[in-house]
Amino acid sequence: MATSATPRLQPVDDTADTAQGTVANDVLIHVRYQPDGEIFSIGEQPATLSARQWLTHLLDSASPH
Repeated sequence: MATSATPRLQPVDDTADTAQGTVANDVLIHVRYQPDGEIFSIGEQPATLSARQWLTHLLDSASPH
């Protein structure tokens, strides 16, 4: 049984400061889920981590940003 996920990532402000020439650092990670809620595949996954470990790491480290 799949556990419910609590979204911890916030939307990125897509406005750029064109006067300074800076652009937001957007990152898009593709996650594909099986019908039971388990991760089927996730982008940029290191060989040393499982799909679940990689998603957990991304959520924990990217949440403040």
